[in-house]
Amino acid sequence: MGQGQLLLLESHRAGSCAGRLGQRQLAWLAQELTDLTGPAVVALHHPPMAIGDPAMDAIALEDGAELLALLAPQPRVRAVLCGHLHQHWQGWVPGRPDLPVWACPSTLCGFGPVQPCPLDRPQDPGGRWLVLERGGEIRQRLLRWDPPSVEA
Repeated sequence: MGQGQLLLLESHRAGSCAGRLGQRQLAWLAQELTDLTGPAVVALHHPPMAIGDPAMDAIALEDGAELLALLAPQPRVRAVLCGHLHQHWQGWVPGRPDLPVWACPSTLCGFGPVQPCPLDRPQDPGGRWLVLERGGEIRQRLLRWDPPSVEA
């Protein structure tokens, strides 16, 4: 990422499919955001907002609203990355149409997509390729590959 920062958050919550950051991590992130001198990307497992799938929305990040409230006023944050959904998905931090939230498809198997797949391969394994340019702009590309073959 060159001169940028990747801020990793742990959203796992023992005994639950839903995630949570908790006050300690949110306080840590608030301090890190205050100290930013260059562009940053924030990554965590659970999506911080509803995606429009009732089953997945029920097991999203429980304190997602608090996370988004921390990120919204931060002009140096360029993207939020999450997994957990086993599908591609794109949204934006409320109030920040320039701050994308990207979910990555599973590298093994996908779940039914909420949004149309731009590559027309929603069930195939995949990922996202991200490049943070020197000027702080971020480029991303959705990737798909053939599923593993099952040998008899």
